[in-house]
Amino acid sequence: MEIFVNTSCKNAPKKERTIDLVLAFLKKDEAVLKTLVTKDFTYHTVGDKTYYNLNNLSDFLNSYNIEKITIDNALSHGNGAMAEGIIILKDTKNVRFCLVTQFKSTLNNALIKSAHCYFV
Repeated sequence: MEIFVNTSCKNAPKKERTIDLVLAFLKKDEAVLKTLVTKDFTYHTVGDKTYYNLNNLSDFLNSYNIEKITIDNALSHGNGAMAEGIIILKDTKNVRFCLVTQFKSTLNNALIKSAHCYFV
């Protein structure tokens, strides 16, 4: 899988942690995911009725096959952050995404307690 991150800001830890979450999702790296999120973390794809938590996250991770990702933008403020970009699936379909995260607190080292993603 090719990965391009066109945004960086080393003094915005929540922004960087959100980008790390996107990359851990795409790499299907459950070990890294668990270092970024709270034990009661939930994930939801907007428009889907299924919510995922740490117990069934592998079901979500095995539901896609990605060839390339580009992260174009990421922002953070308070206890929230987002990252957006484009995903190219193995069937060459391009999908725009925006992952929005909510952190447990506004502290710089706070873990992510929930995330939801929009796909177009």
